[in-house]
Amino acid sequence: MREVSFFRRWKDFYLRQNKNVIDPEGRYIATCLIEVLRENKKFTKKFSPRKEIYNNTFSCEYSFSGKKQRRYADAVSLDRDGNPVVFIEIKMDDDFLSGQLSDYKRECKKTNADLIVITRYPVCASDRKIIRKDGNGIDLTWSHVREMILDSNSIEKNPITRFFLQFLEEENMIYTKLDKEDQNTINHYCKRLFLNSNNGQTTFGTGRGSTVFLIPDVQKKILSNLEYLIHSLFPMKASTFSYDLISCSALSINRKNICREK
Repeated sequence: MREVSFFRRWKDFYLRQNKNVIDPEGRYIATCLIEVLRENKKFTKKFSPRKEIYNNTFSCEYSFSGKKQRRYADAVSLDRDGNPVVFIEIKMDDDFLSGQLSDYKRECKKTNADLIVITRYPVCASDRKIIRKDGNGIDLTWSHVREMILDSNSIEKNPITRFFLQFLEEENMIYTKLDKEDQNTINHYCKRLFLNSNNGQTTFGTGRGSTVFLIPDVQKKILSNLEYLIHSLFPMKASTFSYDLISCSALSINRKNICREK
């Protein structure tokens, strides 16, 4: 059984302590990201290429005035005078609130700040257009964040960064390759399915080896990768996504490949 990361162990405790907070999961991962930004200067430079934020102060749930209501950035980088330099908005499986991105862009223009939006899957075209308007906003997925960290060659010297990468994998927030342990788990499980033989008839095995308990973890990773691929091929709002789309899209892609072969 894989060892659970530091951030994963603390997540449940954090959520219990902050159950009355709006979007506690988003707040928690914003808190984790801030610790990585504080620790890892090489990654921070890649994360915010337009603005230098490594020596700045970071804060969660930064409040500012929207057109019709108060808005709260998941995280913000503040300069020495307390002025926002970079707003960070994190979305998991929920959509942007009505007018939320427009309010962000209005505040960025007002304060000369940048906007960085991080999502599990690529944003749809209409949201990306708003985010990137005026050249002061970028949209990233957690897979992009992972690649930035790997490209910075800074994992070994930064333990918090290393724990955070492991946490992203555990939470199935990034596209991940199946490692050797995953492949061995699948191989052993497939063999166990056909361990017993009765008069030449193959039957399912019923043993309770440790491999069996690892299968849900591998299965979850495979499904997460498939979801990510579908969202990459067909970017959409989170609320319109359903698991039925996976099978429909896969069938559609398969039919196109068959037509090409003919």
